[in-house]
Amino acid sequence: MTPQLLIQGALLVVPGAWCVSHHSAARMLGGVVPDTAVVHLGGDRALRTGRADIRLHRYRRRPSTTWARGIRVTDRVQTFLDLAAVLDLVDLVVLADSFARSDEQFLAELVEAAGSYSGKGAHLARRAAGLARARVDSPNESRLRLLMVLAGLPEPVVNLELHDKCGRVRYRIDLSYPDARLAIEYDGRHHIDRRRQWTADLARREDIEGEDWRFIVVIATDLFATPDRTLHRITTAMRERGMPVPCLDTTWCRYFPGRTGP
Repeated sequence: MTPQLLIQGALLVVPGAWCVSHHSAARMLGGVVPDTAVVHLGGDRALRTGRADIRLHRYRRRPSTTWARGIRVTDRVQTFLDLAAVLDLVDLVVLADSFARSDEQFLAELVEAAGSYSGKGAHLARRAAGLARARVDSPNESRLRLLMVLAGLPEPVVNLELHDKCGRVRYRIDLSYPDARLAIEYDGRHHIDRRRQWTADLARREDIEGEDWRFIVVIATDLFATPDRTLHRITTAMRERGMPVPCLDTTWCRYFPGRTGP
C-alpha cells in the first residue's frame, strides 16, 4: 500500500483531523525525512484515536496548510517548524534542502519564519534554517556538506556550474572550493544504476581534471561508515591545494555515529 493510501485511510479513521502533518506532510510535499510507518495527523485537543499506526498532533490554533495531491497538509514552513521538535540537526537541514531544491525563495521565507518561531525546537529550527541551501541534488550531498561544516571546515560552494566557451553548462560540481580548484562529489547508487549517465559524468570529470581540478569522490560507505577518513581525505587535499585547514571541530561526531575516529 502506498503512503498516500495509508494517509487517506487514516483520514477516514479520524475524520475530525484538520490536516496531515509532520513526517507524512513532508513526504506529501516532496521532502526527505526519516522513514516511519506512522501516519501523522494534526487537529485540536479533542482529537482522539486508538490506532497505534496513527499519531495525532494537537495544535492550539489551525496551522498554515496547503494542498498536495488532493490532501490538506501543513505547508513547507509549518512542516519544517513542526519537525524541529523531533528531528536532529542533520535530518532537519536535509529536509530544508529538499524543500528548497528548486525554490531559492523558500529559504528566505524559512529563515524569517524560524527567526520568529518560539515553539519547541525553536533554537534548532533557526540553526538548521541558517545551514540550509538551495539547488542541492540529493540528501547525501546535504549530509556530506554538513559533515564538512560541522567539522569546522569552510563551507563549500553548492552546485558550482562550469561553462564552455559558448556559455553552456559543461559540468555541475556538487561541492567545491573554486579558488583552489578542489571538487568534492557524492556518487550514489542512483548514479551508478544509470550507467550511461555515469560513464558520461566520468568522462566530463576527466576533462575537468585536465584543467587542474582535483576531485574527491565520496560514496555511501565513506559518509556513513568512515566519515573520519573522509574528512582526512578532504583536509589532505585542501593542504595540497594550499588552503588553510583549521583544527577540526568534533561536533560532526554527534551526527555521524558510523565513524571509526574520535
